Amino acid sequence: IVIGKIRHRETIYAGLHEPIIDLEIWERTQTLLAENRRCHVARSRAHHPSPLAGKLFDPAGNRMRPVHAKKKGKRYRYYVSPGLIDSSIEAGGSGWRIPGREIEAVLAQALRTRLADPDLRCDLLARSPVGETSARLIAALDGGITRLQDTNDKACCALLRDITDRVSLSETRLEATITLGPLLDQAAAAPASSSHQLEITAPITLARRGAELKLILQGAAGTPALPDPNLVQTMLDARRRFTQYTDPDGPMSISAIAAAENTDPGDVSRSLQLAFLAPDLIEAILDGRQPAQLTATKLLRLEKLPLLWEEQRQVLS
Repeated sequence: IVIGKIRHRETIYAGLHEPIIDLEIWERTQTLLAENRRCHVARSRAHHPSPLAGKLFDPAGNRMRPVHAKKKGKRYRYYVSPGLIDSSIEAGGSGWRIPGREIEAVLAQALRTRLADPDLRCDLLARSPVGETSARLIAALDGGITRLQDTNDKACCALLRDITDRVSLSETRLEATITLGPLLDQAAAAPASSSHQLEITAPITLARRGAELKLILQGAAGTPALPDPNLVQTMLDARRRFTQYTDPDGPMSISAIAAAENTDPGDVSRSLQLAFLAPDLIEAILDGRQPAQLTATKLLRLEKLPLLWEEQRQVLS
């Protein structure tokens, strides 16, 4: 209301009234509130902090805001462009919506690669006194790599928050400004360059899932292919349900399977057809080599899976 807009359910519309404050002041206020929320989360040791709050920017240069949603009792964190907070895609809103843990994991992987870079270490050692401080410096860098292994861990989130100054995203790359001081100071290993800002650039590719984006880190910092547990579980569920459905000793109807699993018969019906997925697609899923846009959600939303394997590859590629 204070910026001249009206909310109806989840959609923001332009109001007929004059705004009380201009948009620039509003955006600055939201940034301060995001920073205050981040500090509060850090103090209270919340289970779901957003370490990049106030530091992540979309391709248009807009500061992305941390938001969360609950589905079936599970909490999900996102970073969202202002355009998708003020309006939905259906209403013409534009911007990015990225799962929080996903972007944090991509950044952590890029940071681990940079902290292990021999050139960076040589440069820091050249600025550091010889002897005990040098050993502490290497230990601090190795400790940082260890802390950045698991983005679900509080220590990893705290380190990301402390050393990240800014992260900018585009369609093809991630750019981050990092200050090493907080990492090296903790180990009393801060050389003269500890306040030096590192510029990290890493290529990425994008897979769109409606309003959501999946980021895949490329190049030297990219991670080896890992199976998607949701996709693997989807394939297991399909095979199990198909066995129940065709069991000659006691076949179960789709309704009976749905009732036993407390789910929708339509979901079971769409799941059963996945038992006929092309063998090479199944192998790719089990190896983690499936196309980036092939997700469990996409598979389970297929109303009709083509029987011809070639057509399946075209639909799911």
